[in-house]
Amino acid sequence: MKDKNLTEILTRIERELIIISISLCLLIGEKIKQTLEEGLDDTDRKIQVYQLTDDTRSRREIAKIIGISHNTVQGWWNQWFLGVF
Repeated sequence: MKDKNLTEILTRIERELIIISISLCLLIGEKIKQTLEEGLDDTDRKIQVYQLTDDTRSRREIAKIIGISHNTVQGWWNQWFLGVF
């Protein structure tokens, strides 16, 4: 009787662990996807900032065109000036 109860308990624990593992994989996968998409968005915006940087527009004008903060534009300019990409 004890062996049967122990086997049932272990079977339930195993099932729960499988459910937990699958749930974690789904959550982590979604977070990775979100992080990659955000990185791609930044890359597209950096390209736009670079293309608009032509000595005719201020950082505020560029920021307004792209829809980002002027501090972000300034930060990227600083990185590029220092050779950091």
